[in-house]
Amino acid sequence: MNCGGDMSESKAKKIEIKDVDGQTLSKLIDYIYTAEIEVTEENVQVLLPAASLLQLMDVRQNCCDFLQSQLHPTNCLGIRAFADVHTCTDLLQQANAYAEQHFPEVMLGEEFLSLSLDQVCSLISSDKLTVSSEEKVCSAWPLGERGASQGGGHGRDLWFSETFPLL
Repeated sequence: MNCGGDMSESKAKKIEIKDVDGQTLSKLIDYIYTAEIEVTEENVQVLLPAASLLQLMDVRQNCCDFLQSQLHPTNCLGIRAFADVHTCTDLLQQANAYAEQHFPEVMLGEEFLSLSLDQVCSLISSDKLTVSSEEKVCSAWPLGERGASQGGGHGRDLWFSETFPLL
């Protein structure tokens, strides 16, 4: 990494790297020397943003690959949100496709219940949603209570008539 030119860091004796803990930084420095890094469930959420910050794109890709391999109906929406925050577009698309393909299982999980009304609408309006019938989607979520609590002010019947006009 060449920090020449007008960058103040090039002349500083000490550079503070914010938002990266010492253990993660140590793993990344080891990676620079060895080209080896272990991505685990315990470190992936700190490793990916740190690798992005330090422009270690191979590590970032390893983190994305690891997260893709961990996709499951219980975590795909969380991985999708994480990918979105960190602009991992391929992982975001893969997690979204996974959620669509495994929707009957996804809709039973806690992550689904924590989605906003807009997020649920976006997910269930996909043409790629895999369900045996649209009625399964309609029964998936206590929308009347949720819509009202989120300021939607419209009940279940109104919402479903807007979302599924042909039912």
